[in-house]
Amino acid sequence: MNKGSLEQYKKLIRFAFNIILLICLMGIFIHVWDMNYNDEIVFPFYYKGYLMMGAFYAFFFVIFYNIYRKERKIHGFCRRIREKAYHGGRSR
Repeated sequence: MNKGSLEQYKKLIRFAFNIILLICLMGIFIHVWDMNYNDEIVFPFYYKGYLMMGAFYAFFFVIFYNIYRKERKIHGFCRRIREKAYHGGRSR
């Protein structure tokens, strides 16, 4: 089999797994919200409110995950530059 076609399947499987994981996290968040917090607020949410809170959670999760991932890439890039500057371009 061609390596390029396998790479497409790996990306598709990784994307599907990430979507499934996000749905599971959103479900856990909605369950905890319903069981613990919804009884204590003045105007409790109902079904559409749960979906809205889950969508907000998923949105902010994806945003902060991407920010953190880019920050790690920038940090690694800066670390490589520092190592080159301190070691005169020699690798360890």
